[in-house]
Amino acid sequence: MALPYTLGPRVTLPAYIAPYASSESEPATRSLWIYALDPATVGLREPVLKIAVPYERLLPGPSGALFAVAGGALHPDLVQAMDWMPSRAERYAAHPLDLNELSMALNAGLLPSTGDPRFAAQMTYAVCQEVYGVFRKALGRNPSWGPWAAQRVADRKPTALILKPQAFRDTNAYYDPVAGTLEFGFFHAEKTSSPYVLPGGLVFTALSRDIIAHELSHALLDGMRAQFVHDTHIDVGAFHEGFADIIAMLMHFSREELVVQALEESTRGLNVDLLLEMGKQFGEAINGEIGGALRRALKREESPDTPSDKLVKYSDPHCTESHDRGSILVSAIFEAFLSVYQRKAKPFFKIARLTGAETGTQMSAELLQLLASEVGKLAAHFLSICIRAIDYCPPVDIRFGEYLRALITADHDIVANDRLGYRDALIKAFRRRDIALDHVVDLSEDSLRWKAPDLDLPPVDALRFSLLRFTDTGIERANASEYERRAHALGRYVTASPERLAVFGLHEPGQRYGPVVVESIRLAHQAMSDGMYRSQLVAEVTQERNDGRRSFIGGATVLIGNQGNIRYLIRKRVDDMKRRHEEQLYAVERDAQKLNFKVLHKKRKIKAIART
Repeated sequence: MALPYTLGPRVTLPAYIAPYASSESEPATRSLWIYALDPATVGLREPVLKIAVPYERLLPGPSGALFAVAGGALHPDLVQAMDWMPSRAERYAAHPLDLNELSMALNAGLLPSTGDPRFAAQMTYAVCQEVYGVFRKALGRNPSWGPWAAQRVADRKPTALILKPQAFRDTNAYYDPVAGTLEFGFFHAEKTSSPYVLPGGLVFTALSRDIIAHELSHALLDGMRAQFVHDTHIDVGAFHEGFADIIAMLMHFSREELVVQALEESTRGLNVDLLLEMGKQFGEAINGEIGGALRRALKREESPDTPSDKLVKYSDPHCTESHDRGSILVSAIFEAFLSVYQRKAKPFFKIARLTGAETGTQMSAELLQLLASEVGKLAAHFLSICIRAIDYCPPVDIRFGEYLRALITADHDIVANDRLGYRDALIKAFRRRDIALDHVVDLSEDSLRWKAPDLDLPPVDALRFSLLRFTDTGIERANASEYERRAHALGRYVTASPERLAVFGLHEPGQRYGPVVVESIRLAHQAMSDGMYRSQLVAEVTQERNDGRRSFIGGATVLIGNQGNIRYLIRKRVDDMKRRHEEQLYAVERDAQKLNFKVLHKKRKIKAIART
């Protein structure tokens, strides 16, 4: 007889959250203008970009299936700062941006402007669509939202993430996991010697592509893992910040037009330093402390050739603030990126030297374009690895070392033959920073990969793909009842006996242990290196232990193959007393609880600048 279990509030969310499904008579994309980096960036030949986002029918705002820009009256401080008459502010509030207007459709929306608050609405919407598309492609499914979306469904309200481009006057921007909003601040620039900054001029964080990408990455990560918001270890907040910076950083390198110019203007030699210099340029251009992790890593000249004793280490007792500690993760990923780039670029450098070129400024336009294309592909691959790895992380208490194991496993699942050494580069970069790895015997790829359960578990028969019900091809979302059916099938399987519970890192429910919770069960379709597709279910099961003072959560991430077989079981045991004791000490020392991104981001200083 099955033991008690329950379904988490997010189980059915994939049935309600999906991009707009366009008809054959509608265009596939909509073009919109954005700033390439932010309004303060100088020296770019193309400081503004026209990007293509998926087409959808929009309400004024704009407001669509996934994102809705909040309308209404402007913040009083903004009206005053822009020196607008009340009548003008009222007209603005009454007429939010309508991208369906003919003039908007013909001109790709509004042209970039720091003086029209409606452009901030356009840019936040466009960049959010761009980033969501990157996650969707990497995961092989429609990314979902956090618990706030489940409450919206229960209240029969739209599940779109609300974007507030001018939410408040402050040097901050953050994701609110309770309200389901991205909140962007505005403020006056400080005194500076820069010739491109007007002291006292208005700065909008919503006009920074990096800040938008960073904040949306927080929201998407919250949607992927139910319990990652619990601050259980010094790595947890740092992981959130580092992961969001990694996404913003790699999206820079995936834009070929930016890469071409950065390489073209490089005066460094034709080796890894060329991309290192480009990273510095991007790091300096990134608006504010978003991306500061990249700057902090690169100003130390951290590269694959940097001696290990010159690197900031995981064990550094002074590196405890979330953004500083997150920079260790960012620098490790960027070093691996540089290392693979060095291998892939070697043939191009040989050709360049045969033509007499010794620096980026001397390379032919054709070679620069080819090299930029390789950098873009490499960045896209690293983006995919870093995002897909979340599916291979434990459901709670994420540590940097576990993320490395997830990276290695996720990439091996898609590309078994690591010919270019992606995984080797990641392993070396993490090890050179002394990032802790538990429960591994050595640093070989085989030891670091997660494994199937030791026990010969029977398949989850009710989750064989032949029994799954799809609305169409399996790529389209199923209905809510089908998600509930899948979750119940897994719940019954996991709770079949106390022995089965123990395999999943859970405990028989009782006085201190609550019921098992099936948090999510989602389908993922991924393209393999051989051109074939693999589909699997990605699920989370958790359980809470409560001793009257603080709760303690454990559980497992479960990856299920198309025959109902358990491919991977990635656990954090709920009865692990050593981890519980460490978590209690951390909680007392830090007064730890759920992460508050508003407070977390307030600890950094956004030193954004803008030409006004």
